[in-house]
Amino acid sequence: MNPSSEREDLSLNDAATHVLEECRTAVPGMQALFGFQLIAVFSAAFKEDLSPAERVLHLAALLLVAIAITLVMAPAALHRQSEPMSVSRGFIATSSRLLMASMVPLAIGICVDVYVIARVILGTSGSAMVVATLLLGVFFVFWRVIPQLARRRRVSREQSRTHPPTYLAVVPIAFSASAARSRYLAWIPFCCSARYDGFVIARMRSKASFPNSCASGVLK
Repeated sequence: MNPSSEREDLSLNDAATHVLEECRTAVPGMQALFGFQLIAVFSAAFKEDLSPAERVLHLAALLLVAIAITLVMAPAALHRQSEPMSVSRGFIATSSRLLMASMVPLAIGICVDVYVIARVILGTSGSAMVVATLLLGVFFVFWRVIPQLARRRRVSREQSRTHPPTYLAVVPIAFSASAARSRYLAWIPFCCSARYDGFVIARMRSKASFPNSCASGVLK
């Protein structure tokens, strides 16, 4: 068996633990990013090197990261206040949606700040926009495209195990039909050859009987 295809179903308690652990893993990075964004505002270069529009962009990026932190910490608050002594599938589904939703403002906020930094370093808005767009594409590929492809591959593998493809049932029928056709075609040269042999034998018999008939006529 392929090790990558091995799966184990989790209980509700284990699934909830996994969701909360994933949220807890994402929180420190967001908090560190949020702290650096706050410190940058109080530096002298923030007002000297950035235009008013770019300072507004930095504020927007800071707010987006704050929204991402709020979303990723929401499952803990939800669990403590709604069902602290139990775990439900609804809680796991809601926590998963909140965790996935937090990635959208986080990715956009990071890309906005990268645009501001790239504009200061490269000196042109066009180059900074290219860098920010490429980074947004990287986020989209690794946070959305690859997980969806892995999910579709898993679903198709499970469906192939539970419901075999229909062509497997068609193959024996087609094979038997082709075998019958090949046997029928194999009889054609045999029949032609038998007919030809019969025709040759009849001709030989007629030739052999012709001199005998002539001889009998002469004798008469």
